[in-house]
Amino acid sequence: MIEKYFCVKRNFMVYCLIMKNNYSSNNILARRIAFCSIMAALGTVIMLTGGLIPVFTYCSPLIAALLLVPVSQEYGKGYAWMVWLVTGILSLLIGIDKEASFFYLFLGYYPIVRSDLNRISSRLFRFAAKTVLFSAAVCGMYWLICYVFRIDDIINSFSASRIVNVAVLLAIVLCMHLYDRALVNLTGYYNSVLRPRLNRTGKKL
Repeated sequence: MIEKYFCVKRNFMVYCLIMKNNYSSNNILARRIAFCSIMAALGTVIMLTGGLIPVFTYCSPLIAALLLVPVSQEYGKGYAWMVWLVTGILSLLIGIDKEASFFYLFLGYYPIVRSDLNRISSRLFRFAAKTVLFSAAVCGMYWLICYVFRIDDIINSFSASRIVNVAVLLAIVLCMHLYDRALVNLTGYYNSVLRPRLNRTGKKL
C-alpha cells in the first residue's frame, strides 16, 4: 500500500512537471506571436502613411523596417522574416502608395541580412556587396513595376531623361548606405540601453 502511494505520488509530480513545462512553452510562444503581430501591425500603419504624405514614399518603408531590429534581436531572423512578409503583403494589399509597398518588399528586409553582409572581412568587398544588393533591388523593383505590373502612375513619374533616372537610382543607393550607418547606432542603442532596461524591469520580451 505504501509503495503504491509513493508510486502514485511520483507519477503525479512528473505529470505536474510536464504540464508546467508545456504551459511555460505555450506562454513563451504566445508572447512571441503577440509581439510579432504588434510589430507587423505597427509596420503596416507606418507604411500606410506613405500614401498620405508624398515624401514618405521612401521614408515610411525604411522606418517600418526598423521594427525588424528588436524582432531579430529577441527572437531570431525567422520571426523577423515573417514580420517583414506580413507587413509587406498587407501594405501591398491595402496601401495607397504601391511604390512604397514595393520598396519595402525589395529593401525592407535589409536589417535582417545586414549582419550577414557585415561578416565580410574586407571593407571594400563589404561595401561593394551592399551596393550590388541595393542597386539590384531597386532595378528589379522598377523593372517589375514597369514591365510586369505596369503601374501607370509610377511609370509617368519617371523623367524622360535617362541621366535623371540614373541620378535618382544613385541617390537611393546612397541613402541606403546612410541608412546602413544609422542602423549601427540604432541597433547599438537598443542592445545597450533599451534591452537592459526591459530585462531589469522584468519585462523581457
